[in-house]
Amino acid sequence: MSRAARTPMDIALDLLARRGYSAKEMTQRLRKAGMAPELADEVTGECIRLGLINDEMYARDYAEVLANRGLGGRRIRQELSRRGVAEFAGDAVEELSESETDRALLAARGKMRLIPPADPPLKKRQKLYRFLSSRGFSPDVIFQTVDAVLHEVDEEEENSF
Repeated sequence: MSRAARTPMDIALDLLARRGYSAKEMTQRLRKAGMAPELADEVTGECIRLGLINDEMYARDYAEVLANRGLGGRRIRQELSRRGVAEFAGDAVEELSESETDRALLAARGKMRLIPPADPPLKKRQKLYRFLSSRGFSPDVIFQTVDAVLHEVDEEEENSF
């Protein structure tokens, strides 16, 4: 099939063959491909009707991807909102397979390996706090996690003597 003979639905299917999209993202991509706004909305609606686009499932799946990248609930909600599925963000974050505390601990332990051991304890604490905050973890989880990870480091140092 020549490029000129492609239907609007062909374009949408090509996009969906590469990855999942929210309804908002699909409409934006179709418009960016030169489709008239009304037609882009119509094609997106047809994709929803056929079950090819499901914003609730997309939110859950993408929340899991972001959580696996070590992001906290605040940041995940923000990303889901940016992708047009804000109404499902809260439930998606609540349904994550790993708890916020577990994700924060994993991320902080990884960051701790990059902080020079010679850094003073206060500097280590500040670096971990900034790191976890930038990843979208809540202040309560951050304080808990930083204390736990620094305690682990102190115990490791005591046991190495």
